[in-house]
Amino acid sequence: MVTKVPCITSSPRPAANATDGRTINNAEGVAGVGDNCQLGLIPPGLVSDNIRNLGYAYYEDNCRDCNCRTTLKWTDKVVFYACTDIEFTRDGYYAKIEREWVATDCNGMRADAYIQDIYFKRPALSSFQFGIGKPDDRDVKGTPGVGLDEVGYNWTVEYQSCTPDKSLILHDDVTPYIESYFHTSSNSRRIYLDKLECNYSVSIKDTEFPICGGKGVKIDRELYVFDWCKGKIVDTFHILIKIGDFKAPTATYAHHAPYEISTGPMDCTAAFPVTVAGIKSAFGVEIKDNCTLANVSVSVYTKDRYVKGILVYEGPNSPWCITPQVNGAEQRDAQSDCCIAWEKVDYAIMNGQMIGVPVGRHVMKIEAFDGCYNAATLCFEFEVKDKIAPVMKCDDDLHISLSNANGYVDGYAQVTAEDIDEGSWDNCKLAWIAVRRNVPTACVASFIQKGYDSNGNGKIDAAPFDDPKDAPANWKWVVDGKDVVDGIDNNGDGDVFDRGEYFATKGGKIMTPLQDAVDFFCCDLAARVTIELWGADTNGNWNYCWNDVLIEDKVAPTCVAPWDITVDCDEKNLAIIEDKAASAAIFGDVSITTGSDCANLDTVYTVTKDLKCGYGKIVRSWALTKETVKGPITINCYQTIWVRPIHQYDICFPKDVNSDCKTPIIDTVLTDELSCDILAVNITDKRYDASDDECYKIFRTYTVINWCAYDDRCGDPMAEGSVYVVDRGLWGNYGKNPIYMLVRDRDRDLNEEFWLSKDLSPNNGDDIYVRGDLDFGGYSSIGRDVTTSAGYMPYCDDEVYDHPYDYFQDWEYYHSFMYTQIIKVYDEVAPVVTAPRDTFCIREGADCLADVTITVAATDNCTDKVTLETQFLMVAPGQTTNAGSMILYNTTRWVTKDLGNGPIRDHGEKLASRYPRSDRSGT
Repeated sequence: MVTKVPCITSSPRPAANATDGRTINNAEGVAGVGDNCQLGLIPPGLVSDNIRNLGYAYYEDNCRDCNCRTTLKWTDKVVFYACTDIEFTRDGYYAKIEREWVATDCNGMRADAYIQDIYFKRPALSSFQFGIGKPDDRDVKGTPGVGLDEVGYNWTVEYQSCTPDKSLILHDDVTPYIESYFHTSSNSRRIYLDKLECNYSVSIKDTEFPICGGKGVKIDRELYVFDWCKGKIVDTFHILIKIGDFKAPTATYAHHAPYEISTGPMDCTAAFPVTVAGIKSAFGVEIKDNCTLANVSVSVYTKDRYVKGILVYEGPNSPWCITPQVNGAEQRDAQSDCCIAWEKVDYAIMNGQMIGVPVGRHVMKIEAFDGCYNAATLCFEFEVKDKIAPVMKCDDDLHISLSNANGYVDGYAQVTAEDIDEGSWDNCKLAWIAVRRNVPTACVASFIQKGYDSNGNGKIDAAPFDDPKDAPANWKWVVDGKDVVDGIDNNGDGDVFDRGEYFATKGGKIMTPLQDAVDFFCCDLAARVTIELWGADTNGNWNYCWNDVLIEDKVAPTCVAPWDITVDCDEKNLAIIEDKAASAAIFGDVSITTGSDCANLDTVYTVTKDLKCGYGKIVRSWALTKETVKGPITINCYQTIWVRPIHQYDICFPKDVNSDCKTPIIDTVLTDELSCDILAVNITDKRYDASDDECYKIFRTYTVINWCAYDDRCGDPMAEGSVYVVDRGLWGNYGKNPIYMLVRDRDRDLNEEFWLSKDLSPNNGDDIYVRGDLDFGGYSSIGRDVTTSAGYMPYCDDEVYDHPYDYFQDWEYYHSFMYTQIIKVYDEVAPVVTAPRDTFCIREGADCLADVTITVAATDNCTDKVTLETQFLMVAPGQTTNAGSMILYNTTRWVTKDLGNGPIRDHGEKLASRYPRSDRSGT
């Protein structure tokens, strides 16, 4: 311990010579202010070495400013105090250093010596602490305990080992220390108690206890401190040393988590082993211990609970507990905590196998114990999936007739998948069945006529494979913008590239896409046609059966149109609705149920649209005409496609801008219509005088309305209460950045969501949700920092709204917005002054003067009010063009003088005028 005394400038002792010790050159202080050593001296510039020091004296010299520098020297003398000395008994000083300083200037004049006393106190035992020593790569940890004057262990140190190896104990781990006065974070200076002088000494007593069946040991250590000044033991440190296995078992998880296992083939549940080896084999999870693993206990928690196939409880999406945080956010507990939010289910265990685990998500909780009674709770999520294909059964006694016997058209027949099915089943649940047939060459024309030529090239194009995974490496589905295969977009994703959607090749035969029913034509008469019944379960497992059937023919004409459907106005396939073949592949085609007579029927396809802004209804109609000996017979079938209005668009309101008045570059409102909208923008400007350094301000107000939501009966969408005014002050923005109004109908319920955002992504960052749809468009939760406005987006209610083209709702939002942008207009270009270049002759005679009249013109790019402020005349001797060499005259009368260049008539003086000028902006 070190005590420093205040700095003084004169020594209380006679001058002394520093003949040894150390020297500092240029050590004088600098005159300053304050209370540094009572003289207002500022210490010389020192270089920090990140090591604490005891300071040094510095002096003022009267000749410092004459480059006379001061040299400083010092010497040390150490004095130790006995236990009976008054310095020890009264002040607790163990020793002191007498440091003598002597300063000498460049002329040899020396200041009186100054003595600095540095005292060293004996540290109190309560100041000692414990810590883990070097090296750092050992498996050891220390835990502080009670204070020295309290009952209990002052320090506990724990060594991880599978044997009671006492050689692991290192001196620095179990010995108290204090940090030296010179200790820093970069210069560790620890002084251990057993190596400290100061009249202390220590002795140790250990008491050992075996633990963990002799595989470990505990040592109760008492470290006695003897004070030689008091002649007795003055205190005792209590230390607990533990050597053994203190780590619980751990688990190593395979990289493919979360894990999947399959159900069994006979029912929709899974079974798996619950032993250590079985868990590793089934899930890739290895449970191990650093020493010896004893046993494990397994339980399973399930997300959803079903009773007799009915969902009675749906657990949260995350299996882990969620704890509220101080800032209102949510945070998932660590998986190692095994805080599981799902329900525990006691599934039966037989012969080391847990059985009856249903399809779905689960968490396995493992209680693992080692040989030293350390326990660990380990958890991981797994999922039971149905990976067993369905069992498909085809009717092997099926007869198909091109007749009216079962409501089919003569010369044409349809057979549904249900007609062919004879008891197909799945261990879990059969999701769908569909049927397909082969296409012989003789029937290609019939398939084309039926509308199967989806790419419209006049033939049936089949892929040279059956499953997409068997496609050649260089296979392309689209060439020159057209599909290379024909098919039916069963899943509605806009293409026919998925399995079962396209004409395929199997065993050398062309097979149709999978459908609810297959078609048969006159070309199939007296031939055996191969049909396949395919099915898939709810988990995507496929299987099929097949049969060859004989086609017969019978009589008469009727038709069945496709089912009425509802689509959204941004359905891209509406663009091909006029195309009979292409629209048939998407929206279905008319089916001739009776009366084809194996002859071509004249079919007229028409589309009637009752739409505005792309929504309303579309009626597809087919007029089927059959020529008979008694004249033509025409029947009609109709399909109504209801087209719903979807309002989705982006509006970017621009940030404030600074503009030059000559070439203004000003952002404007940007709109992006994403679905079925027509946005109109109106701009109005109001000009105001400047309040700062700009020329003037423009308050530009943008109003945006959606014509597709407009109705006269609802009144002016720009009226107060109808238009939504976007606040410039959102997020403290005030025009610094653009503001986006994002309109979405994410859940497509015709109830839009309105987001005020800083970017084009809704429900993120600190967006503001202006309440339209109350469930935020189906988001599972609103964004963490997203806020909800107090008010609602204005709308026209059902008492007023009566849109003649809206078949879907009796109210609508106004979809009108207003925002004001501030434009500051600056003038950065100085006025332009033009003057004639002319020659003026000096009068010869006594005065040698000339009267000069110069007329100048000043123009500005932003104003017609330009003033001439000052007139100057500069004379250019020697016809120089260097302004720095000219002579400036600023009086109302100019005279000449000898410029040192000889007679005036020889060099010919030139007169030039410069006119500082300014416009209204001060430029």
